[in-house]
Amino acid sequence: MHHAIIDVNLDKNYGGILIVWDRLFGTFHEESHACDYGTRARLKSWLDKGRVWLKPPGWRPAELEARFPKSPFDLSSITTYNPPLSRATQWAAAALFLVLLQGVSLLLWFADQLPSAQLALGSALMVAGYWCVGKLMGVRF
Repeated sequence: MHHAIIDVNLDKNYGGILIVWDRLFGTFHEESHACDYGTRARLKSWLDKGRVWLKPPGWRPAELEARFPKSPFDLSSITTYNPPLSRATQWAAAALFLVLLQGVSLLLWFADQLPSAQLALGSALMVAGYWCVGKLMGVRF
């Protein structure tokens, strides 16, 4: 007699980043392991920084792979990047983020009425503003 192994995670967490749908429809399931997102090593060129978005997980430039082979990944050896931030810096970054969020909302709301030059300028200002938030939070680019 054949016994099937039932996976309790089957048909769960279909919402992706919009997890509210899984919670609404009862398909949410707590993850049983911690996830580590992002790149694990610095990328050297701007072309590589662009390619990392299009390549599969674990991709590395061929010249880096040949010159600096990596040992198998051990999640337990990873230390999370968490720079110390003063309370004032945290508040400033949060306030700037909220202002920029309103700016993006307004830009998108009126995007069909704005001339292309103003739309491009507004978009550039938003990108620069979010870059500033990242710098305040200690993100290394």
